[in-house]
Amino acid sequence: MSQGSQIIFALTQAVQALQDGDTETAVRVLETASLTCAEVERTGELLAPEELAQVEDLHHKCSAAAAQAREKLSGDLDAASRGRRASDAYST
Repeated sequence: MSQGSQIIFALTQAVQALQDGDTETAVRVLETASLTCAEVERTGELLAPEELAQVEDLHHKCSAAAAQAREKLSGDLDAASRGRRASDAYST
């Protein structure tokens, strides 16, 4: 498997993991993609134009999925905070 294919595979897994809410898997496969990108840069390997286009598309999808995950987390934290404040009001 070429390094370009490895990056594409890792980014595809990251998008799916983020969409599934599995941040631990997303972090792990994004680290793999990052290490592979560093290796590509170190060796001077060039990705084929179609691979580069796929990587760019997947990067955008990862960014969008990560933004959705952040929004969901923020909403969950806000809801928990409101619930805690309401509970505290009745406890005092």
